[in-house]
Order: sequence, then structure tokens, then C-alpha cells
Amino acid sequence: MDRAFVFLRILLFSATFLVMGPVVWAKPVITTRYEYYDIRGSTKQELRDQLRRAGPHRGGETVAYTERNISYNYQTGGTAACSVVSYQVTMAIIYHMPRWQQATDSSAPLAQEWNKFVQALQIHEDGHAQNARDTAQAVDKAIADVSAFSDCRRTKAAVVAAAQKAISQCDRLDTEYDQKTMHGIKQGAAL
Repeated sequence: MDRAFVFLRILLFSATFLVMGPVVWAKPVITTRYEYYDIRGSTKQELRDQLRRAGPHRGGETVAYTERNISYNYQTGGTAACSVVSYQVTMAIIYHMPRWQQATDSSAPLAQEWNKFVQALQIHEDGHAQNARDTAQAVDKAIADVSAFSDCRRTKAAVVAAAQKAISQCDRLDTEYDQKTMHGIKQGAAL
């Protein structure tokens, strides 16, 4: 092969690489934090009433909630075809949990029962948090697997569709998990 031809091929490949660049991504960034709501009471019934009134879904059955906020951003580009050239997935997991402002006249058995309840509640909410982590990974993979298209509009539409499909699967997993565990009751999250 002619040296000039080889040089030209290397130059063309390098120019294409510089224009398109490598696909750049990072692992999903996942953050976790807690938000507590305070309840007071010195009997089990008072605690139950407070949980129903002050919980994240006032008046409902839910006394704790794991919120997940997922976002993703990406860049597309290319000359011959438009592809994803960089992206980042972020997931914020926020536990909304009760915190008992224990009365001095509450009994030791009630305190033990409360601690057991909160531990079981944490186990249940950790299941929701794991679904959120799995979703972040699924969205990350879905974006990575998007094919290049002839124009960037189609590539962007494919990214959004792939990400939304992965996110909707998390909704389904959370619903199934709550049905299987009876919203944590089967895991001991009942007072």
C-alpha cells in the first residue's frame, strides 16, 4: 500500500475522531438523604394517629416514602451520523421517615416496639431505594445502547424513549414490591 494512502487514511480517521469524539460517560451519580417528620405520643394509639396525620401522604396508609428523582443529560453529534457523544445519569433518593419525639412517660416496651417498627420500615424503604438504583443503571445502559441515526432529532427521540421506558419499569417494580410486601407489613413495618 502506498505510504501517502496510509497517511491519508490515518489523517481521515483522526479527523473523524476529533469531530465526533469518543463517547464520554460516567457511572450514574446517586445521592441519598433523609427527611424526617416528627411525631409525638406516649401510647401506641397516639403514635398510630400521629403517623396517619403527619406522614408523607396525609390521611393515607403510607407512613414512610422513598422518593426518587432521576435526571439525565446528553450531547449528540457527528458528521456522517448523529450519535450520543456524552451523557450523565443522576438519581437523588430521598427517604421520608418518621421520628418519634419520645415522651418521658412512654414505656420501655413501647420504645422497643417503635425501634423494631422503624428498623422494618427502613428495610422496606431500602427495597424502594434499590429499585431506584437499578433504574439509574437501566437508564444509563439504555442511553449507552442508543444507535446513531442520520439526524440528531431521531437520536434525541431515541434517547428520551429509551430512558422513559427504563423509568416506567421502576414504577412497575415499586408497585409489585408494595403488593408483595403489603407496603412493608409483611416485613414487620406495622405498629
